[in-house]
Amino acid sequence: MLDIKNANPQQTKAYMKSKRVYVYGAGRALESCIDIYLQETTVEGIVDSDPDKAGTVIDIENQHVKVIDKKQFVQFYHNCTEKEEIVLFISSSVYAADIVSELDQIEELDGLQCFLQVLVRNTFGEHRDFEFSDGQEIIPRKIHYIWIGGNSLPYEFQKNIESWKYYNPSYEIIRWDESNYDFRKNDYMRLAYDKGLYGFSSNYARLDILNQYGGIYLDTDVEAVSNLDMLLRDKTFFNMGCADRVNMGCGFGTVSHQKIIQDILNQFGNRSENMTKRPFHNFIHPILKKYGFEIINFYQKINRIVLYPSDIMSPLTIEGMANNFSKNTVSIHRESGTWMSKEEKQKAKDLNKIVQRASNI
Repeated sequence: MLDIKNANPQQTKAYMKSKRVYVYGAGRALESCIDIYLQETTVEGIVDSDPDKAGTVIDIENQHVKVIDKKQFVQFYHNCTEKEEIVLFISSSVYAADIVSELDQIEELDGLQCFLQVLVRNTFGEHRDFEFSDGQEIIPRKIHYIWIGGNSLPYEFQKNIESWKYYNPSYEIIRWDESNYDFRKNDYMRLAYDKGLYGFSSNYARLDILNQYGGIYLDTDVEAVSNLDMLLRDKTFFNMGCADRVNMGCGFGTVSHQKIIQDILNQFGNRSENMTKRPFHNFIHPILKKYGFEIINFYQKINRIVLYPSDIMSPLTIEGMANNFSKNTVSIHRESGTWMSKEEKQKAKDLNKIVQRASNI
């Protein structure tokens, strides 16, 4: 069986720096790995079960990395005399459980050290104390949400919106749909909207709306559990969605016409063809880094822009693998996963079986 490792993102990256790293999966999830985990790691190869990808080359941070098929990797590992130096990093979240189950059956891979991106991002360190900013509120008391496609708002989402009103009775709740916003105003949104990929259309729209009007944005699958006033005292705030990436859907807020929001909007340009292949956080992380932030799950504040840790607005993850509530939690992003199929959602939950066998590095 594979030797599944349990570590948080910082521990994982530090460990892999001194190892010979192979990444399993040359699909969409690979780009998340490049952005978050592989920028300071030498990748020796990318393993993929699709024989048509074997022999192709993928650029990873100025490295030209060759894709090899599974049989080649198995043979390599079997013949390797320093197996303790080899690490396999599984990029896929949705299919991680299937991949582990498949590789577990290969006797030659017994004992192979293996990290799963989905497990690493659900591994949280201890909470660090911080104080919310004091002073006057500068972000307006507005909560924006988006609902497009023409279907009725499900009951569970209606309940979430009622929780916003209950804890924030003085806030204006603003719904955005086809009647008051053009979801085909650029190539990115148009292609997404025409394909029924409404979650992708919202990626741009929520930034554009807050850039114009200011306030707080929440996805409809967010439940409020506290008043949000303490978030209004900075110019802009973002929130970590888990241990390794920012998630705009769980909530963010800003004053209008804030430069950092405009910079993120500019990342989209007229991107269209590859929009579903590029994770949304890849639009955000480069800008946050430019402003001096690290993509780590700790409170950070620079020039009245705040990056909150995940316990503030996203204490649960879609895989149901972690409970990261704290005394500072103000909302729960229940992640309905509108971009995922029912099969993919079930596979994500199957990962819990793997967690129980993971060992610390």
